[in-house]
Formats: sequence, structure tokens, C-alpha cells
Amino acid sequence: MYPRIMLIDAEDQPLGEYEEGLHLPHARPNERFFTLLQNTGLCNALYGLARTEALRRTRLLGAYRGSDIVFQAELSLYGKILEVPETLFLRRMHTDSFTSMTPEQQREFNSPGRRQRVELYRWRHMAEHVRSVMRAPLTWGERVTLVAGLGRRIVWSRETYFQELVAAARMLVTRSHA
Repeated sequence: MYPRIMLIDAEDQPLGEYEEGLHLPHARPNERFFTLLQNTGLCNALYGLARTEALRRTRLLGAYRGSDIVFQAELSLYGKILEVPETLFLRRMHTDSFTSMTPEQQREFNSPGRRQRVELYRWRHMAEHVRSVMRAPLTWGERVTLVAGLGRRIVWSRETYFQELVAAARMLVTRSHA
């Protein structure tokens, strides 16, 4: 359960309500999971309340960029995510916030001082989603539905996934010649 959010600036001035669209009262885990993946933006639902037993069953937040999305998606497999229809959370947006950082700055934030690695952001997320599906207490039919849906997402976005592989290969080649 999480509240509606008002975004504010560095001087506490309202920027407007943020509509994340993560009210997920659906009974079926696949409906919650794919709606969450489609609508997730700032991952504000993480600032709400969750059942301790559901949190303990997840892998929690990882030490990689975007792990909050993966965690939130995994949590949707364990139960409903409900939005309280009242604005109770003020989220400050400013130039030093994580969401204002470049991907390189976010990587450094998550792994300070580590040598820049090849990052397969989308591939990593896809693998983590499959791991989440396979460890969640789901029927085999629900697992098949979820994995097939993830496979469709790769096919639909195949150009993006391919471009990520090409960029990673270029980075490795450039690094080996340096």
C-alpha cells in the first residue's frame, strides 16, 4: 500500500501530483506484474507499506542500476499493490537526486570506485525478472504465462536489446585496444 505522491522542488514548491498508475488490485499475479512493468516510472510504491513476510520472500534491492524496478515487480508477484487515494508523500526532485543522475553516475553511486563494467541494463532486468518468476510461489501455468510474456517483451523490443549488445561489444573492443 502506498500513498499518492506530490513532487516538490528544492525550495518545497509543488511541481504537481505524480500519477504512477500502480494501483494493482488484480487477483492474478501476471496482471499485476505486467501492469507494473508498463507503468513504473519513479518507483514511488516502494515508499509505502508492505507485509514483512512478502518482503522476506523477495531478494530485496540489488546493487545494480534499476534494481528498484526489479524488486517492485517481484513484490507484485506476492500480492496486490494498492494506492491510498490521498496525497501523503512529498517527493523532492532536485539536481542532486538519483533520478537526475546520468546512467554513468548511477552506476558509480551503486558501485563506488569499481571499474566501469559493461552494463547490459535491459538484459540484466529480464534475467532478474525470470529469476523472480521462478522463485515466486506460483502455479506452473502462471509461471509459463509470465515467462512467455517476458519473452514477448524481448521480441517486441528486439531492436533495443540488440543495440544494447552491440554497444557492449563495442565497449569491450575499445577497452581491449586501450
